[in-house]
Amino acid sequence: MPKHDLVEKWIFNSKKYFCSFASGYIDAEGTFGIYQARARFKIDSYDKKILSEIHMWLDRNNIRNKFIRVAKKGDYVKYGNYNFKKDVWRINVNEALALLKFIELINPYIKHKKRKKDAKNSLKNILARKLKGTVK
Repeated sequence: MPKHDLVEKWIFNSKKYFCSFASGYIDAEGTFGIYQARARFKIDSYDKKILSEIHMWLDRNNIRNKFIRVAKKGDYVKYGNYNFKKDVWRINVNEALALLKFIELINPYIKHKKRKKDAKNSLKNILARKLKGTVK
């Protein structure tokens, strides 16, 4: 199957369809984790246009996020002993309330067992921090 670095307009313009699309992409490429006692989400990919559209969708849903290039084509990857074939792009959702909203939005569509488990652990982390008063 050919790989396209874009999201069809009919998907992008529908909240339901885009949630489903983004969740499938996240199932394949995303990561929820607890780092420095804080829940976070990231997705890294060569697919700049798709990540850009996910970034715009997050913005449209008032979910604070960062969209940045984390590596350039040709950069050496020491742990894998190879060079990146293209620029690598990343979306981060780091703020607790933004991540809470993000997880609530995509949770009905997530299918990957590990992604579901990690999203659930992220929710627990955020709610525990809210109880402590460290998240407002």
